[in-house]
Amino acid sequence: MKHLMKLWNILAIASAFAGTGSLAQEFITFSLDENGHGIRNGLAFTGGLVPVDPSGGVAGPVLLYQLPGLDHMRTGDVLLTEIVDGHTNISDVIRFWSNNVAIFYSDSEAGGGDADLADISGLPAQLQANPVTLLETGVEGNNGASYVPGVGPGSDDSPLRVVGRYDFISDIPEPGSVLLTSLSGGLLLLLRWRRQTRR
Repeated sequence: MKHLMKLWNILAIASAFAGTGSLAQEFITFSLDENGHGIRNGLAFTGGLVPVDPSGGVAGPVLLYQLPGLDHMRTGDVLLTEIVDGHTNISDVIRFWSNNVAIFYSDSEAGGGDADLADISGLPAQLQANPVTLLETGVEGNNGASYVPGVGPGSDDSPLRVVGRYDFISDIPEPGSVLLTSLSGGLLLLLRWRRQTRR
């Protein structure tokens, strides 16, 4: 009888470990630019112009992303800043809003020529409480910022998902840079697939 109880306890512990393995957290990364190109863990998705800002930030159309694979995202603003002539200016605002929506606003540059989708209506007049501020990095024409939300705007309240990082691309890089980034993302997916098939 002792051996049977011992075997029963071992099986119970093993099934508990097997159950917790299936509840492992998913680590998510997003990339969003100001022209509607999004990437979630290497897979592309798109954002688009909607005629009315659901958050009331601006009067005109806005670039809106529906972020896939999240349960309940925390709302708030992330400000991208740049230093121009010794002054720190807000160049972009990414607003995380209800229903897992991200709204990308951008300050249109004077004489900038073709406007990106996020430039059309400019920046919101009012910001959400307690915004997160990031300084853009990179050269003009190919710059942006990375953001690790922790428990801030854009994080997911689900215990099963962790949004590890957002990459915001403020200026769209030249096609050669986009191709290189896409190829490196594809290579990472191929390596991940090969590791899984070896197991």
